[in-house]
Amino acid sequence: MFEEMISLLKQGKIIDLNLLRKRFDTALVKKIGVINTPYSFWTSDPKINPRTKELLWAAILLEDSENFSLLVNIAATEAAEKKRASGHSAGITHSHENSRLMGEDSVRELLELAPTEGFRIVLQQKVDTTL
Repeated sequence: MFEEMISLLKQGKIIDLNLLRKRFDTALVKKIGVINTPYSFWTSDPKINPRTKELLWAAILLEDSENFSLLVNIAATEAAEKKRASGHSAGITHSHENSRLMGEDSVRELLELAPTEGFRIVLQQKVDTTL
């Protein structure tokens, strides 16, 4: 769903934000729908269950801090459910600290996509505005 966004980022370009907003809104509705079903019904098909990391990146490009925060919590929920399903439920917490770390990891990965230092600065400014 966000292949074009990622491809352009690797080229040092930002996708048209109006197009990105439409894709983002649709993908976010899908993601929330998946999260609201039992874990055993979650699919790995990104057309049905968009990748949270890519949604986080889109939220940053759109400078959408509210949905960025929502997605950080969704990422923490996904991690907790995956651990629970694999039988590692001991010590699972859905803490603010875990959510914050997941957001930081996604931001770092986004910045690593930048092909130049100048573009990395542009992306960092969007990160700073969003967070």
